[in-house]
Amino acid sequence: MVYSLSYRLTSLLTPIIQYAHYQPPPLMYLTFSEVYIPVVAPSPPTVSDENEEQQVYEGVVEQTLAALLPTNSSKSTPKALAHKVVMLEQKIAEAAPPTESSDLIEVSTMDNVTQLAPEFDFASLFVAISHSPVNRTLYPHPEYSTWLSEELSRTEKSTIQAYFMWQAIKAYSATVDGPELKALKLLTAGDTEKSMERWRVCYADTEKKMGWLLSKPFIDAKYTDAVDKTLREMTSRIQHKLASNIDHVEWMTDKVKAIAKQKVEAITPKLGYPTQAPNAGDPKSLAEYYGTLDVSDSYFNNAVSYAKWATKTTADLIGTERKDGAFPVGSSTSALTINAFYLSSENSITIFAGTLQQFFMDPDLPAYMNYGGLGTVLGHEFTHSLDNNGRLWDDKGAYTDWWDDESEAGFNEKTQCLVKQFDGYEVEFSTGEREHVNGTQTVSENIADAGGINTAWDAWQDKRREDPASEFDLPGLRDHFTHEQMFFVAAAQFFCAKTNDAGKKADLTDEHTPSEVRVNALMDNSKGFRQAFNCPVKEPTCVIY
Repeated sequence: MVYSLSYRLTSLLTPIIQYAHYQPPPLMYLTFSEVYIPVVAPSPPTVSDENEEQQVYEGVVEQTLAALLPTNSSKSTPKALAHKVVMLEQKIAEAAPPTESSDLIEVSTMDNVTQLAPEFDFASLFVAISHSPVNRTLYPHPEYSTWLSEELSRTEKSTIQAYFMWQAIKAYSATVDGPELKALKLLTAGDTEKSMERWRVCYADTEKKMGWLLSKPFIDAKYTDAVDKTLREMTSRIQHKLASNIDHVEWMTDKVKAIAKQKVEAITPKLGYPTQAPNAGDPKSLAEYYGTLDVSDSYFNNAVSYAKWATKTTADLIGTERKDGAFPVGSSTSALTINAFYLSSENSITIFAGTLQQFFMDPDLPAYMNYGGLGTVLGHEFTHSLDNNGRLWDDKGAYTDWWDDESEAGFNEKTQCLVKQFDGYEVEFSTGEREHVNGTQTVSENIADAGGINTAWDAWQDKRREDPASEFDLPGLRDHFTHEQMFFVAAAQFFCAKTNDAGKKADLTDEHTPSEVRVNALMDNSKGFRQAFNCPVKEPTCVIY
């Protein structure tokens, strides 16, 4: 497995992290450690296709460039220059390939990259920023980079300069107050009177950029030994339960079952906060990690300082081994985050400490509450390793096909059951209008939901048999709900939400099913729920794992 360092071709070469698995060519008997290597990947700008909106946007670019361009000659023709910048943005956006595709990984030599995209002097770039020599890259979409290189060779130098100036202005606009940026701020934030207060902007940005440092007091106060012990015990139990449940999957051949079990057992849990790079619980590690970040009393200078620091910190990873205790680079850098995710190219799950709060998980709660709440999410993330995307990667994080035809046909049939089920759900708006959920768009999350709640339920059954002391009543609920029913109340609590019409519209474009449907669908696909609440139909609607 290899972590790859990504540089955005279409912005300011700002480093981000992506992940890929490097596999040497056949007959190449070299062993590469788990190290970081660079990847050259596109990150297209977002521009509007609507003609009226484009005219407004172009006008904002014109006003801003007129106020901020450094020379009188460049300021003299802002309208023409703004039009060229917007046209270049639009060309790049239209030509850029989809970056979410799974088959984008191609290893290339640096010489080959330079030949394919000569307008980008990547060799000199990596010499300037990396202590380690760079002789190979992961190179998604070489045809796109070649096109972009040729397009830039045909573009006037002044347009390219203005383009990068415009990208820089947009990137740092939130850190500066001034009349020169009024048009841009109105465009991006709407009514300035309704925009976020300045102190909130600064706090949110500080958490984003120095989140591990800000997490330390929370970790000290909330991430106790009891929380850590409960979390690790639940994680291990649910991971092993999903692996053992694969034995009962009827549509999967024995050969594929063995590989699937091996993959699930090999998943690396990253829990709470990183213990390396940095150790967010250790003040010395935090001081060392942020030690070279210059902080002053200027918000703008701090933003520039952070960009330089982040670029260097990320570039310094090239050629170094990945640390097992480090959280995935490019994910949130704050333990305060309420989130969990599975990363297929690393075959790991990550749970942030901020997620571990009542009534989602608490070591003082009975097991049925913890397994219903956090357990369902843990099961969800583990199941992602076998969903329609995760199943395309192996236990080492390599993109490879390990499915035989019979198992793939069975998986597709079960998946279609979920697609049909969720296509039938509707979201109702305040006007009485209804809109169907897109079962295809949400299928990976729906697979994980169904597998998650059923795996958590099965793991809890083992827990209550082995540890009867973990079962006790909660005050005031004994006469109303059984422990089995409370398991599903806990599961529903995390996902339930009240959303206005605008939020519902947005939810329908997301990969997750809208909350009002998601909670009910979880129960529709759980045999345990149907038994606990004595439903007339005892079999779940759709189950894959």
